[in-house]
Formats: sequence, structure tokens, C-alpha cells
Amino acid sequence: MLDPRFFNQYAEDVSEFSDLLNLCHHLFVDGMQCHCSVRSAEASSMVWRLERCIADVSAWCYSRRLQLNGDETTELLWFGSATHIRQLHSATSISANNSVVQPV
Repeated sequence: MLDPRFFNQYAEDVSEFSDLLNLCHHLFVDGMQCHCSVRSAEASSMVWRLERCIADVSAWCYSRRLQLNGDETTELLWFGSATHIRQLHSATSISANNSVVQPV
């Protein structure tokens, strides 16, 4: 097992995936958080960017013999007024590692 400082240095290149997709991110010893701000009309584009980021991180993990535990720890939160949340239509969930993540 790697010391947390060394793990962060090892895993820091996953931040490139979110940078390329214009997502803000935070790296933790055991995870990553991505977020962004969009208008309701742009929600489907943001969903695509999040799904692409998850797929890229998953491929990165696989190439290093790591396993992305997306089923248990992936959460999706939408923030906004009730009116704006209702305008999201079908873009309220994301696909991650062959499963659908519903908003919590």
C-alpha cells in the first residue's frame, strides 16, 4: 500500500481528464470529485462530459491494475431551484461503469 502522499503523486495525472473536459475537480487519497456549473439547457452536455471523465478514469485505473469502485461511491447531485431542476428532463442521471447513477 502506498503512503497517501505518494498515492496522490501517483494518481495526480487523472486530473488531466477533468481539465480536458472543463470540469473542476478535487483529488483525495481514495477518490476524486468533479463538478461544474451549467445552465439547464446545457445539462446534457455536462452529463456527457462527466460520463467521459468517468470512462477515462476507469481506463486509467485498469491500465494500472487498479479498480474503480464506481457502483458504491459514485453520487450525482444537482443544485438549483426547483424550476431549473424540473427543466433537466432526461439529463438527470449518468452512466458510470455499466450502471446508471441516479441523483441523490
